[in-house]
Amino acid sequence: MGVDRSELPAEFRFIALALGFGDGRQLGNSCLEGIDFECLDVAKLKGLLARHRVHVVFCAALKQMGLWERLPEKLRVELDTTARRLQLRQLALLAEFLRISKALRQEEVDFIALKGPVLSQLLYGNPTQRHCNDLDMLVRSSDIPDAIRVLSSIGFKQQDLLGIASQPLKDPIWSRLYHVQLIKDGVKVELHWRLSRNDVLINTPIEQLFASKQRVAVSGEEIYTLGKRHLVDYLAMHGASHCWNRLKWLLDIKPLMESRCEKLADHVASIPSHAQEWSLEPSSQVVDLYRSLLVSLDTGLETARSASGCRADQSMTPVSLASSLCREQLLAENEYPRAFSNMLRRSWVLFTLHRGFGEKLRYISTLLVWPLAYEKVKLPRELSFLYLIIGPVLWGREQLRLLVHRKRNK
Repeated sequence: MGVDRSELPAEFRFIALALGFGDGRQLGNSCLEGIDFECLDVAKLKGLLARHRVHVVFCAALKQMGLWERLPEKLRVELDTTARRLQLRQLALLAEFLRISKALRQEEVDFIALKGPVLSQLLYGNPTQRHCNDLDMLVRSSDIPDAIRVLSSIGFKQQDLLGIASQPLKDPIWSRLYHVQLIKDGVKVELHWRLSRNDVLINTPIEQLFASKQRVAVSGEEIYTLGKRHLVDYLAMHGASHCWNRLKWLLDIKPLMESRCEKLADHVASIPSHAQEWSLEPSSQVVDLYRSLLVSLDTGLETARSASGCRADQSMTPVSLASSLCREQLLAENEYPRAFSNMLRRSWVLFTLHRGFGEKLRYISTLLVWPLAYEKVKLPRELSFLYLIIGPVLWGREQLRLLVHRKRNK
């Protein structure tokens, strides 16, 4: 499972060590001393920071470690300029988030913030430190119509091709899908009524999530997010569902996991004092996948992790296989949406995490289903594998209809 040092590009190693992976968690050690800062490929370094969405936290880590001045001056200026631009963007997103939160509270629509500025505040003590592109909120399915109405009143428009909010709660669509999107001026909000479409990855009942939610102060506002244990499970599920292809997602869960097995280096995150008291013992396949990948990454950075309970069980073949594929994805030049091979890798990881044949078949069916099939044929969840046939047939019929329509209008 180990990764040779030669397999990790110097620029990737530099970023990972600065963020606290491997020996980088120990301030004052020599793990970064061997890196020739003048010989770094600047274009590759900046590309990796953008690809892994860790630009701001990386710059902050170098400054706190006293390594910032060792970078070439031109690179420091470029990194600082980009960091300021990104944080201004995060400030704008934070302002929109607070506006949405206030509107939902005024209409008494209960919600839980997922990731975004709240997670940034929880991990770093700063709502603009963590990079995010959209805003995710968990609401009860019965509150979806009210939540959409509130968001529409402040300018958001639905991106809901299926008319989800208008469907009765007994409709099977509520068990097949898990969120609806709304957009305003480039800001995307996702309203979730489940944490994942994939029950094998996480299936915690929503009422249990609301019962254990925790309060976080964000810019003077009290916002709820997932409880301590559920937050770890959710972040592990989210990272696994995306093949752990960004260091940002590993960094999201790393402080929460290490708060119970070893003290996190101060330059990586400023954890609230109560975090050290958390007793987190998640034991799902996706959490095991995270542990296995972290051990593999640390081995690639030539470190020796102590047997403190954080090491993954290497005897678990499905998890070990998934971890190997995730490591390849993490080091890939492009993310999976931009490369077909990477998308296949992500799909295979999720496939290996499913235990039985029926679950594997159900997962495959979700890869090939089009919204048109969900809209026109409402099958019970246990028969969802039939979308393997229905989806392509309905999609092909629609393409044929459009082709005929275009020829007639020429």
